[in-house]
Amino acid sequence: MAAVVYNELDALLNLIVSNTLIAGGVVIHLFQNNVTFDNHTVIGGLTEASYTSYAAQTLGAWGTPSGGSGGGSNSLGPTAVFAPGILATPQLCYGWYATDSAGNLLGGDNFASPLQMGGTTVQVDITPTLSLTTP
Repeated sequence: MAAVVYNELDALLNLIVSNTLIAGGVVIHLFQNNVTFDNHTVIGGLTEASYTSYAAQTLGAWGTPSGGSGGGSNSLGPTAVFAPGILATPQLCYGWYATDSAGNLLGGDNFASPLQMGGTTVQVDITPTLSLTTP
């Protein structure tokens, strides 16, 4: 059984981040329907947020991969900032999802509890992480 060392995972993750993800950009969206995001979620099952001033956020360059816990490698994406402002018509958002530039679903997650975007919610920051681990 071959061992995978940290620097090989770092190199592989660096190729993914620099050539695949950044080539067209990763776009972070918020969704407003009450679904549980999991590995069976499809893009058609998500309803994108539509509150006043909402815009999906296209990410720039990802961080340099580094050894993570448990024998893996991690790369942090840039932070996507959603700041609707107090005058935005309030809308509940249940989580976020990421797509590539062609609109293909890459991943996402639910918030711990729904967030009311607009009104009292001033800002939500989302920093995605891409991880590779050994089996």
